Amino acid sequence: MKILIIFIISVTVYYLIYYNSVNYGKEMKSKFLIEPSLIFLNHGAFGSVSTDVIFAEFNYKLEMERNTANWMNRKRVPLMKKTIGYLANYTNSDPDDIVLVIDVNSGMDKVFRSLQFKEKDKI
Repeated sequence: MKILIIFIISVTVYYLIYYNSVNYGKEMKSKFLIEPSLIFLNHGAFGSVSTDVIFAEFNYKLEMERNTANWMNRKRVPLMKKTIGYLANYTNSDPDDIVLVIDVNSGMDKVFRSLQFKEKDKI
């Protein structure tokens, strides 16, 4: 079974929809908080996200803080399922093959712990 392990929060739904319509280069750079004078070749290595994603995440946090019980009991799981659906469509995968993890390290830990190694296996 193919499993996609993706570091993600629910704002990725917004991110995937939005960035399909944005041109890369200067237009894309203007969507980030990186200093305009910097030419940063790999800002993603440090977790930089666009201002649109920052604001969407902040709005989700506000919604959660305003009514935490409602968020945890009614909104969180449907939003995660919606995220999985968008990711499955975006990656042309089966939704059952998408796994949401808290971060890359925990995702990789789960993968490696699920593997059955034998004495002479090479990694």
